Amino acid sequence: MRSAKLILILLISFWQLAYTSHPFHASITECNYNDETKGLEITLRLFTDDLSQAIDMEISEGDKISDDLNAKIKEYLLSNFSLTTKEGQALAIQYIGLERDFDISFAYFEIESFPLLSEYQISQTVFFDQFNDQTNILNLKIRKNTFSDYFTPSKITKTYSVQ
Repeated sequence: MRSAKLILILLISFWQLAYTSHPFHASITECNYNDETKGLEITLRLFTDDLSQAIDMEISEGDKISDDLNAKIKEYLLSNFSLTTKEGQALAIQYIGLERDFDISFAYFEIESFPLLSEYQISQTVFFDQFNDQTNILNLKIRKNTFSDYFTPSKITKTYSVQ
């Protein structure tokens, strides 16, 4: 009987561990130019528990996202993701909102009237302050130009030439 309780406690502990953490730290950022709106649509896919830790607030599925929570998410993500021209001019990124799907959060952004230039510089440091093994994957599509890349704590900024 005592060993059955111990096994049950161990199983519950392992089950909780399996659902409260994950063995790797990664995010995926999708940036797609929209020919109709002339804007750049940006989606960041993030582990919800990592985002909660980064902003020091719980993000629960099913709960309405409060204005305070949205403000912290916006502040954190915009301070860790930027897109600039080759001259170094930052492009204004607007936060649209956040959706949650179980353990993944989708943060939506947009750059209205996105200028079609020959070169862009992207900096992506989301969660680098939290995890030294964090990798941020980027998929960028501007008209016929498609780029797939990744950012690490040792490589936070990259330049993309567009034709």
